Amino acid sequence: MSLGEDVRGTANHNGEEVEVAFIATGVVTDYGVDRSPTWIEWDNVEIGDLTILGVAVDVSKLPVDLQGAIYALADDLEFEQEDPDYD
Repeated sequence: MSLGEDVRGTANHNGEEVEVAFIATGVVTDYGVDRSPTWIEWDNVEIGDLTILGVAVDVSKLPVDLQGAIYALADDLEFEQEDPDYD
């Protein structure tokens, strides 16, 4: 991973009634000083797959408030970087 490099990551929420596969893009960043640790700042979170009570659901068909609640599930998840050759 190089500083400033764009990466892609995934995270899953597996609740009893709702399962969501999130996809995000991120950028490798640091504190801007020599030998600073690097990390990924995740952004542009999208929903890849959404299942409610075992039924696949198109998130765009849901009311806006419910969409927001589902996207909020990503806030507490740890995204994992995908293989750099994801294209």
